[in-house]
Amino acid sequence: MTPTDHNKSKRDRLNKIWNETTDDRTRLVEYLSFRGLPENVLDDVSGQVLRFHPSLDYWDTDDQGRPVKVGNYPAMVAKVVGIDGKAVTLHRTYLSADDPGKAPVPSPKKLETPVRDGATHGAAVRLFPAGSVLGLAEGIETALAVHAATGQHVWAAVSAGGLETVLLPDEVQTVHLWADNDPTSRAGQKAAVKAAERFHNEGRIVHVHVPPGRKKADWLDVCVKHGVDPLLEELGTREPWKPGEAIDGTKRDAVGVILSEVQPEQVTWLWDRHIPLGKLTVLDGDPGLGKSTVAFDLAARVTCGRSMPDGSGGGQAAGVVILSAEDGLADTIVPRLTAAGADRSRVLALASCPDADGPGEHPPVLPADIPYIRAAIDRVGARLVIIDPLMAYLSGDTNSHKDQDIRRVLFQVATMAEDTGAALLVVRHLNKSGGGQAIYRGGGSIGIIGAARSGLLVACDPDDENKRVLASTKSNLSRPPDSLTFHLETDPEETARVVWDGSSTHSANTLLAVPSTDEERHAIDDAKDLLLTVLRDGPVVCTQVSTEAKSAAISERTLRRAKEALGVVSRKDGMARGWVWSLPEGCQGLPKGAIPTGWTPSGDAGNLRETGTEPEPFELGSADPYEVLL
Repeated sequence: MTPTDHNKSKRDRLNKIWNETTDDRTRLVEYLSFRGLPENVLDDVSGQVLRFHPSLDYWDTDDQGRPVKVGNYPAMVAKVVGIDGKAVTLHRTYLSADDPGKAPVPSPKKLETPVRDGATHGAAVRLFPAGSVLGLAEGIETALAVHAATGQHVWAAVSAGGLETVLLPDEVQTVHLWADNDPTSRAGQKAAVKAAERFHNEGRIVHVHVPPGRKKADWLDVCVKHGVDPLLEELGTREPWKPGEAIDGTKRDAVGVILSEVQPEQVTWLWDRHIPLGKLTVLDGDPGLGKSTVAFDLAARVTCGRSMPDGSGGGQAAGVVILSAEDGLADTIVPRLTAAGADRSRVLALASCPDADGPGEHPPVLPADIPYIRAAIDRVGARLVIIDPLMAYLSGDTNSHKDQDIRRVLFQVATMAEDTGAALLVVRHLNKSGGGQAIYRGGGSIGIIGAARSGLLVACDPDDENKRVLASTKSNLSRPPDSLTFHLETDPEETARVVWDGSSTHSANTLLAVPSTDEERHAIDDAKDLLLTVLRDGPVVCTQVSTEAKSAAISERTLRRAKEALGVVSRKDGMARGWVWSLPEGCQGLPKGAIPTGWTPSGDAGNLRETGTEPEPFELGSADPYEVLL
């Protein structure tokens, strides 16, 4: 199909829906009255702008994430018009067939796919004719409320983004922006600022109106709760907006938040000190180490109300939403959840989202499809959302290595987590760079871990090749949790599940500092054996340890890594003796492996045999910063 044919198909669908509507608006008046608007609210609205559809199809997704037609509902249909006065799409508000309110569907308000890409830029629902003075609001009901209260002609821009971009005819000289108060995301306020700047630069007089208070509200909410007087007062007293002027929903010209007005809140946890509720957590690791299996194990615990691997948490069972781009539902995810003991009736997999025009579908995209994730959270009462891996769900115009792009997307994702109270666990692969701190090893922009309040890492256990370690890379809301070891078991059908083995002394940084090649690993094993032998009887001067290592052909870098892996303690033993090394408590036994080939202790390898005052080896001048021992 050519682009022209595709656009014709879109226009044909829009015409079909519009031609099925009627100008009998009795049901619309019933709905708008239920919302708190007067019964005569549509008297001045043309029947060519707002109409009634008796039975419009509604599409959603099933448990497998596939688009499915839910049913047909009556709907309020509004014509969305571009700057040239021609219709570009339709806005639908689905209504209940049984009561005066909205239909019981996840997203009762939707836009049809426009006649062509980009056609909605600058468009609006032109409820009333434009004159020298015109009001703009986000929603249709808000626009109607402002008109009913003030008599002002108001257009509906449909969304905050629409308010920011709407284009006005030349005859409009004064603009009143009736913005929404969005205290968390501030989407309404930000859109109003951008629109005000643009209209001011066009030479128009601009007034910006934001509902007062610190709770989410629009001007319909104000009108329903307090009547028309606040809107009339706002219209009569609000001075024209000036560039740089603050826009706030609390009080005029307020900038920032006075902290005495903020009620302290305690952090709540899905998993104590690991995964906070209402926040973003990143789970890093190389492919094939069990990140997804760990995530499914945690999901199973949530669905059954079981305690977490360290014994914390547990209680009321809750739902889980899974977005998985790498594992199949039937052959991998469902078997692993079953093996982990999950209540699968509480798990929703969001594999695709419906296209705006109905029968088509596409994989979920961030941030565009956040409303569908919200709907999925609501559907199963989710306390955990898993996105695996994050990079697979970023939109095509999001550069995962560009900090600004990532923070723009994750701000909206984090806002969703905060609004819903669900813990958001995003899975990420490690980058290819070796060494360095674990917090910098995740793929993509540093903004990913920057946006997270908690970071976790899955890595190989250097003490046991059959085990893995879950360690903390970032912990903004508590002290870092202890590292935990686990291994994977498979059933006769080769389905993997996690078995937790207890705590580990390895940190995320030491785990990623462990060499990946057998040759390097054997060299470190030799160095560890040497340290266990030299230090088993007590502290030894560090220069003597270095001498013993050199005699065994062990490099200073390898010795440093072995020292770090064993947790060898380095301390100053007075001015006369200098720096000494000693084994940590509980590590005084004989080495596990053989003594390095060809090495025999020198005559000075005993306990504190050196009394020199040399400084600790590996000073800044003798090694690169990565190799410095502090």
